Amino acid sequence: MAATAAPTAREGVNNEKGLLAALAEFALPSGVPFIECVAHVSSAPTSIADIHDDLKRELAFHNQALASAIAARKQILAAKVPFSRPEDYFAEMVKTDAHMARIRTKLIEETASVKKSEEVKRLRDQKKFGKQVQAEVLKERKAKEKALAEKVTDIKKKRKLEQAKDTAFEDDLDIAIMSDDDDVKPARKKTKTAKPLPNSKRMAKNVKYGHGGKKSGSKRNTADSAADFTFSTKDQKKKGFGGAKPKGYKAPRPGKSKRQNSKK
Repeated sequence: MAATAAPTAREGVNNEKGLLAALAEFALPSGVPFIECVAHVSSAPTSIADIHDDLKRELAFHNQALASAIAARKQILAAKVPFSRPEDYFAEMVKTDAHMARIRTKLIEETASVKKSEEVKRLRDQKKFGKQVQAEVLKERKAKEKALAEKVTDIKKKRKLEQAKDTAFEDDLDIAIMSDDDDVKPARKKTKTAKPLPNSKRMAKNVKYGHGGKKSGSKRNTADSAADFTFSTKDQKKKGFGGAKPKGYKAPRPGKSKRQNSKK
């Protein structure tokens, strides 16, 4: 294997004249206002004890840049040139409107999903709480019903005891009376239920029109009518069945053939 040659270090060239000549080509004249170039050179030199200490070196650069920025801001304010961004400034968006619309739709969907899950959770908790309340109400109702049933049972027992005492007292009294006089039997009171009277309107009509009375009985069957099985139309008309016409009744006009035959 061939040995690799060690890299040779390049020597730095400090061509000060060439650098100054290149700077003179694009350098601005000395009388240009600060606002045209906005360039500030720190007056205090930067001194670093150990240039290989990265932290101290970066801190020195930071302090120098901060001092220059403060001094440059004072100069801009003195020149009365606006440099702050207005509140209603709208920068050009990097993303397209379609992309932002998709992002907005996604955010709306996520918000709706979160709201829906919260609503479901709230309804679940409410339903659970409602079941607990309903169970407590049913329990209280059953307790009240049980207490009422026990109270009714106690009242019934008391009444039965009182009735039993009254019955025993009456039996003893009857036995005592019967022992004194066996022939005498306790008389029972007969109570008649009074017939209710009609109301005043009915009574007034009865006074005015009477109570009615027995009807003529013209439509009732007799022995002769029940034994008569002839149902001819003429007989019925003679007897008055079906032949009576109301007042103002006019017979219908006969047909054409009947009218022609009657003319002959």
